[in-house]
Amino acid sequence: MKIPIIVVSCEWPSTRDRGASQITQAIARTFVDNVAIWNANTGSVFEIIRFFGHSVRRESVEAFLNSLRKRKALFVFYGHGCSCGSSLLESLDVSDAIPNPLLDCDNSETLQNKVVYVVACHSARTFGPNAIRDGAISYIGYTGRVVVSINGQRLKGIEKCLNAGLAVLVERGGCSAAARDAIYRQYTYYIEKHWSENAGASPYIIAMSMNRRCLVPQAIGSQIARIR
Repeated sequence: MKIPIIVVSCEWPSTRDRGASQITQAIARTFVDNVAIWNANTGSVFEIIRFFGHSVRRESVEAFLNSLRKRKALFVFYGHGCSCGSSLLESLDVSDAIPNPLLDCDNSETLQNKVVYVVACHSARTFGPNAIRDGAISYIGYTGRVVVSINGQRLKGIEKCLNAGLAVLVERGGCSAAARDAIYRQYTYYIEKHWSENAGASPYIIAMSMNRRCLVPQAIGSQIARIR
């Protein structure tokens, strides 16, 4: 039986989030493309299930997760988290819409038996620990704001940083602790490289350092969780 990888990438109008969701959508697609390559090298052991775009809604994601509640899987989310840290937010069709929670503390039990990897602001503060209490195996995410661009320009290396832990979990069969540490090391590499090339601090270094600081100090829940 193939290992499910559920990838959710929620889109918001660029007028609402200054194009950040377009950047994270592209990074999500790169991860999906990489899984296809890794599948070719491992005998097609993974099954990708995608929820992408401006119509990703709570009911459909919740129903699908419920159907897999007893199966071990990897759940990956790219999008927005609420500022209070208690939920991951749905897609938006229009910029003046009020975002609704896609996953929150009322339905986090749908992540039972899942290794959870989240690229979204604030979600590891409240939602992550709650998901672990409700049966998720491990949770990797951010406790504060995640910056992907400056003045609309994608940060150099941000894709490699955000997806570094996924390569460990999926391609290498590594554990959640190693996945979290790979993300931290990738941020450090780009921060030090940019510092040496530009002789000091810059908005880029500030942004990447902020991301590194907001990354969970260790995976929440199991440190030895693997998806294969």
